[in-house]
Amino acid sequence: MKIFYLPFLFAFLTIPMDIFSQEGPGGVGNSTNIETWLDASKITATDNDKISSWPDLSGNGNNANANTVAFQPVYRTNQANGLPTIRFDGTDDKLNFLSNIGSTSITTFAVYSRSTGAINTMLSLGKHVIFTQSGSGMMIYLSPQVRNYVKHNNDVFTGMMMSTGSNAASGAIQLKDVRTENSTRSTLWNNASSSIGARLSGPRYVQFFTGDISEIIVFDEELNLARKNIVHNYLSSKYNYSRSPNLYNHKTTHGFGVIGIGAEIDGSQTISKGPDALKMTNASSLDNGDYLLIGNDNAGFATNNAVEPGLVERWNQTWRADETGTVGTVDIEFFLGSNGFAAAANYVLLIENTDGDFTNGGTTTHEIGRTFSATPSIKFTDVLLPDGAYFTLAEKQPAVTAIKTGNWNSTDTWNCNCIPTQLDVITIPSPFNVTFIQSNVLPNSDVRHLTIDNGATLLFGGSDTLKINGDLIVNGTLNTGNGTISALNQSGAQNFENNTAPSVDFNNLYVNNLEGLNLTSGTWSITNNLQISSGGLNSTLATSVVLVSNEIKTMQILQSMSNAFTGSNYIVQRYISARDANYANLSSPIMSATIAELDDDLILSGVGGRFGNARAVKQNVFYSVHGHSFQFDGPINSIAANMSSGIGYEVWLANTLTAFNGATVDFVGTPTSGAANNFILIGVGWNLVGNPFQAHISYDKIARTKYQPNSFYIYNSTNGSYDFHTGAGKPSIPPGQGYWITSNARGNAHVVQEDDKVSSTSSILYRQKKERTFGLNIKSEINNFSHKLNIEFSSNSTNEMDENDAIYLASPIKESPGIYSKVSNGDDKLIYNSLSNLDNSHLIPIVIETGMESEYTITSENISEIYDNYDCVFLNDKIKNKILDLSVENSYSFYSPKGTANRFDLILSNDYSECQDLMKNGKFTQDLSHKINIRNSNNEMFVDYTFGRDLEQIEINVYNLVGQLVTSPFAFSANGAGSLKISQLQGLNGVFIVQVKTKNQIVNKKIKK
Repeated sequence: MKIFYLPFLFAFLTIPMDIFSQEGPGGVGNSTNIETWLDASKITATDNDKISSWPDLSGNGNNANANTVAFQPVYRTNQANGLPTIRFDGTDDKLNFLSNIGSTSITTFAVYSRSTGAINTMLSLGKHVIFTQSGSGMMIYLSPQVRNYVKHNNDVFTGMMMSTGSNAASGAIQLKDVRTENSTRSTLWNNASSSIGARLSGPRYVQFFTGDISEIIVFDEELNLARKNIVHNYLSSKYNYSRSPNLYNHKTTHGFGVIGIGAEIDGSQTISKGPDALKMTNASSLDNGDYLLIGNDNAGFATNNAVEPGLVERWNQTWRADETGTVGTVDIEFFLGSNGFAAAANYVLLIENTDGDFTNGGTTTHEIGRTFSATPSIKFTDVLLPDGAYFTLAEKQPAVTAIKTGNWNSTDTWNCNCIPTQLDVITIPSPFNVTFIQSNVLPNSDVRHLTIDNGATLLFGGSDTLKINGDLIVNGTLNTGNGTISALNQSGAQNFENNTAPSVDFNNLYVNNLEGLNLTSGTWSITNNLQISSGGLNSTLATSVVLVSNEIKTMQILQSMSNAFTGSNYIVQRYISARDANYANLSSPIMSATIAELDDDLILSGVGGRFGNARAVKQNVFYSVHGHSFQFDGPINSIAANMSSGIGYEVWLANTLTAFNGATVDFVGTPTSGAANNFILIGVGWNLVGNPFQAHISYDKIARTKYQPNSFYIYNSTNGSYDFHTGAGKPSIPPGQGYWITSNARGNAHVVQEDDKVSSTSSILYRQKKERTFGLNIKSEINNFSHKLNIEFSSNSTNEMDENDAIYLASPIKESPGIYSKVSNGDDKLIYNSLSNLDNSHLIPIVIETGMESEYTITSENISEIYDNYDCVFLNDKIKNKILDLSVENSYSFYSPKGTANRFDLILSNDYSECQDLMKNGKFTQDLSHKINIRNSNNEMFVDYTFGRDLEQIEINVYNLVGQLVTSPFAFSANGAGSLKISQLQGLNGVFIVQVKTKNQIVNKKIKK
C-alpha cells in the first residue's frame, strides 16, 4: 500500500532534548527547589580523566569545580550498575561549589561507595555535613555533639538520604538508606563554603573522602514522604540497589529515567516529568499509599517497524509501569523534540500488557484526548496503564477513504489509489456506495478498521468474506448479502458498533480473535451461520442480537468454543410451521430458560400464563406442557418452571381445536455452548431429551453410556408417525427438537457437545410427539403402507368418547390398511383411545380395514406403557380363535380379505381371573386356582406351587418391559407343594415381567428390582 502523510511539516522539530532537563529526578522538583544536581553519567569523559568541573543539572548553574589539578578527582567508567562514578583519593581530592548552599531546611540524596575506617566528609554544605565511616553514613552536630548514622555494606554502592526541617534551634533530622534513623538536633553547622570530598575547617580542608560518588541531589526543602519515596526509587532503579519501600520492580529492563506520582498523608506528587520525553499528570484516583512509577529501557528515539498490522512504526524506546494501590487513569504527554515521525492525527499511544513484544498480540492503541502542541508534544488523556504494562508512541496506518461510488477492488475507488489490506483504516464517506466483490485477480479482502459514515453504504455483491482485524463502526448502511464478516484481531478485543436505528444484519459472522468481539451498541442479527472459534462474543452493550429463524431457514451456531457467549440479550428464534393441532417436542437453545419463553409466543394452558387455563368437558384443567425427564415427569403448571438445557418438553401446539397457525418462538438469554451445560442425566425407561444448541446435531456423535442404545425415536414425515432410528442413515436432530431415548439404568449421562453439531440451516421441526403410548400397528405384506392405533391411560379419561380421544380419518389411499378401536357407548372410530387407568380391566374391540386381500401383520409397540397399569395384555383373534400373549410375542400375522372386520379384542387386566372371564373363547384359559403363585419375601421372589401326585413341568421366563428375555429360560419338574426361589433375578435392576408357565397355566407378574 502506498504510505502517505498529512500535509503537516515538522520544520520546528530541531529543539534539543536537553531543553527539558529542568525537570527533577524521578519527576520531582525543578530549578526552583533543587539547589544542585550532580550526575556522573551526564559527564562526557574517558576512564581515569581528571574532572575539573562537575556540571549542575538543576538549571541553577551551581557546578562543583577544582581548578588545581592536584585537587581534581578522576572519572571512572562502568562502576555503579554499569554507570560511571567520580573517584576521590582521600588525600587532597575535592570539588567546591560555585555558590555556598546555606539552606536550613534541606533534603539531600547521595549514591556512593566507601570502605575506609576513618570519618570522612562526603558532602559539606553551609549548614549540614554528611560524613562517612567504614560501613555507615552519618550526620554530626556539635555543641553538644549529636551523631546519627545509618549502616550499610562496605565497598557497595548505596543510596543515602538526609532530610531536616527549617527549625535551626531544634529540629528533626532523618537519615535513610535501607532503613530509616530519626533524631533531633539542637544546632547547625556554619560553613563558609560548600564542597564535595572534604570539609573546610579554619584555613584548611580536612577529612578527605575516600571512595566513589555517582550522584548528589540537594533540595532546599524537606520533601514530603511521597516525593522522597519517588526519588529513592528513581535512584535505586538507576543504580540497581535495594530500597524500601520498593515501588518499582522493573529496574533490570526499564530502570532508566524513572518518574512517578504518589500520595501520602503529608502530601503528594501529582505531576511528574523527568529528563526524557515523558510527562505524567492528572491521576483520576490518587489516595494515600497509591503510586504509579514509570521507567524506560533507554533504547532511544529511532523508529522501529516491529508493530502489528494497522500500525506503521513506533519509537525504539519503551516504558513500563508499576502501580501500587489504585491510581486510575492518567494523562500521558510525549515530548517529540527532533524525534517526531508522524502526522499529528496518526500518533497513537501503544500499550502491551503481556511480554513487551509489540508484534505478537496483546497490544491496544489509545487515541482518547489526543492533542498536539507546538512544543512540540502529543498528549493523551484518560490512559489506563495496568500494573506491568509496556507502552510507547506509535504511528497508526493512515486512513484510506473512498472517493467515489465503485467496486471495493478497484484502485480508483480509494484516495490511496490502492486496494485496502489488513493494515488499513478504511472510511466510506457519504454519499458513496462501495460494493464488495472479491476478485480472482485482486483477492485482497482484509482491513484493520472500517467506518461506514451516515449516508454511505457497503454492499456485498456475492458470497465473499471481509476480514476485519480491528473495529467496525456502522453509521450508514451495511448489507452483507450472502457474504461473511470475520473478526480476526489477534492483538486484543474488537468492537463492532451500530449507531443506526435499523438492525445490522450479518449473513455469516465468524469470530476468531484474542480477546473476543464486543457488539457495543445498537441491534444486530445473524441469518445464516455464526461460529466463535476463540475469544467469545459479548453483547452486553448492544440493544439485542437476534439469531433468526423463519419458514425458509434457521440460522445455526457452528461448532464453537465453550462459554462462547457473554450477555443475556440474545434473541434465539425458532420457527414452528403451521400444522394440525397436536403435540410437539421442544427444547431450549439458551441457558437458564423458563416456560415463559414459550408462553409469550404460544397459547399455553395450565402454566398460569397469559392465556389462563383451558378446561375439558369435566372442568379438568388441560396442561399443555409436560416434562418427561429423569428430574421431572408430569405436567408443568408454572411459566417460572425451568426449561433445563438438554431436556425436551412436550408442548401442545394449537390456535384452534384443530389447527396450529405457526409461530416463531423467541428465547431471550445466553445461547448454550460447550458441553458443561449439556450433561443430561438419564433415568430408567423412556426419556425426553432435547437438542441444546441452535444447530442440528448427529445422534451418533453424542457421548452416551453403555446403558443407552444406539437409537432414538423421532417423527418421520414419510409415514406420518414416530419411527425408530438406529444404525446408519439416522436423520440429524434439528435445533429446538426433543427426542426420545431409552435406558436400562438410572442416572447415567447423555452429553451433547460442540463437535456433535452438523451443518444445516433447515427450519424443519418434527411435527408430532413421540407416542408414549401402547400401539398396535398393522402392515400389509405386499406394500409399504401401514397404520397405527394408539392407546393410552389417564385418570382423567373415560371409556366413552372424551377430549383425549382422536377420531379415525381413513387414508385416501384405498390400498392402505387401517386399525382403530370403538368407544363403549357408540360407533365412533378412534385412532387415539385414552382410557381410564382406574378400571381394573378392559376389553377393547379392535376393528381392521383391509384395502386389499393380503397377508397382514399386527405389531405391538411400547408394551411397557401397558405394564405401568396392567399385568396382562392379550390380543384375541376371534375369527381364528387364537389368543396372543403380547408380553411374549409382539407380532401376529394373518390372512384377511378386503373389507372391514371387527376381528380382534384387546384384553387388559390386573386380575387374571378377570382375564379368564374376558377370554371365554380363548385357545387356553387362565385357571388361577392358586396352584401357582409368585410371592415377594424380604425382597426375594419365590414361586409357590401346590400340585397333586402328577408331575408338572414348570418354566420360568424373565422379560423386560419391551418383551425381551433378559435371562435364559429355567425349567424344572415338581409335584406336591413347595417353593422355589427365582434365582434369575439376582443381579438385575429395573422393572421386569416374571412369567411362570405350566401345561395349562400362565402367571405373569410385574416386579421392580
